[in-house]
Amino acid sequence: MINFDGVLSDECESQILSVMTNKELHDAIGNAIIAAARMVREEAGPGLRESYYETALTYELVQAGHTVQRQCCFNVTYKGIDMNEHIVVDMLVDDLVIVELKSLPYMYAREYSQLITYLKLSGKKLGFLINFGSASFAIGKFKESLPYYNAIYRVVNGLY
Repeated sequence: MINFDGVLSDECESQILSVMTNKELHDAIGNAIIAAARMVREEAGPGLRESYYETALTYELVQAGHTVQRQCCFNVTYKGIDMNEHIVVDMLVDDLVIVELKSLPYMYAREYSQLITYLKLSGKKLGFLINFGSASFAIGKFKESLPYYNAIYRVVNGLY
């Protein structure tokens, strides 16, 4: 049911989420991350520190109703053995999507590789690499030639 403010009630929202497929849920969260990142970039512009963008992006996502864990740790295992080590991801949205932030003029394969490794080690299926420092704030594909000049890259780990 929608209340007079045009907002879904908690009961209705949970019913909608329960019928969404895993892919649809990840896509909805991903779309929210992209929209929030664009708002932050439009408001702040390029050239600031990663921590600024992390704080601003967290604010926008929480305002949109998402849960965000910043500097989230995952234990690392090797062949089932606890390595007594952990990885730290910049953001974990709704306990499903990893977001790694950069503030660089452009990126190379190492940033992409880092996110792929984080997805595999954490068991998460979707991640975003967002570079607030790039001149272009467009969505890119990793098959393009190096270096990567676009700002937003979506990385999937066995979701489909």
